[in-house]
Amino acid sequence: MKWYSVTELADTLKIPDATIRRYVRQHGHHIQVRKNHNVYQIAEESLPLLTKIRELYATAGMMTDQVNEALAAAHVPIIMTVDDVNDRGEVVALNIPEALSRLEKSMIERMDRLENIVVAQHVYIEDSLKVRDEQLMQGLRQIAASKGEIQAKKKWWRFGK
Repeated sequence: MKWYSVTELADTLKIPDATIRRYVRQHGHHIQVRKNHNVYQIAEESLPLLTKIRELYATAGMMTDQVNEALAAAHVPIIMTVDDVNDRGEVVALNIPEALSRLEKSMIERMDRLENIVVAQHVYIEDSLKVRDEQLMQGLRQIAASKGEIQAKKKWWRFGK
């Protein structure tokens, strides 16, 4: 991969270097850029994107937010530079859309499992309440029946005793 400095790009693309730096600051998440000792270096693959950003500002008269929306609508990938080395000394590459897709699938699976658990708990609670209510009603019927037997054995003139 070939990297260009901002001044090289200014000459190549006929865009002022201050403008390229502004594009990098405002839209750097779409541009492959690295910074070495306060000098921006931009990957060759990002040159068409810089031209497109320039056209969106100059020709379409868009503002920064509108340009970001246009780039997102055009499915321009968001680039994340990770300066990390794994245990074997290899540079770690991160594919954000793929990682987000895996994370979304994992979360959907977990939500489905939790929903199944909640439904099972709801059924268990409903069944437990039915059994409890039946036992309670049976106990109340027994109490009422025994109370009725006691009342039947008492004489009416011994009502209070």
